[in-house]
Amino acid sequence: MHNHADFELIAACQRGDASAFREVFGIYRDRVYALCRNMLGSDEDAEDLTQDIFIAAFKGIRSFRAEAAFGTWLYRIAANRCSAELRKKRPKFQSVDEAEQKIVLPISSRPNPEEQMVRKEMAEARLEMEAFIDDNEQ
Repeated sequence: MHNHADFELIAACQRGDASAFREVFGIYRDRVYALCRNMLGSDEDAEDLTQDIFIAAFKGIRSFRAEAAFGTWLYRIAANRCSAELRKKRPKFQSVDEAEQKIVLPISSRPNPEEQMVRKEMAEARLEMEAFIDDNEQ
């Protein structure tokens, strides 16, 4: 996005124009997904994180100051989110003795409370974004 019309599209997003945000999503979705897929190595993780990245961008669009290209700003959000996801999944190394002392069997195969909270928050954020888009379409 480099011409005057592109800046107008971002300005419309900053004013809360849902159709403008949908257009931005259409322009950048595949590129953000590809970045996530390359960094995470998983289609499912890339799909989930792509949605989260656009929710974050949607919520933070007013902080974009056009000091760099919008794509650069968006890709930085994407790269940071992917890096954080990779850090969460990075194996923690420990000695065999330590590992043997810490063997714990899960009580349940259900997600733990933290995972449940994260899933709930992500679902709520998605609903907020959909509601905002629906409200701005009317």
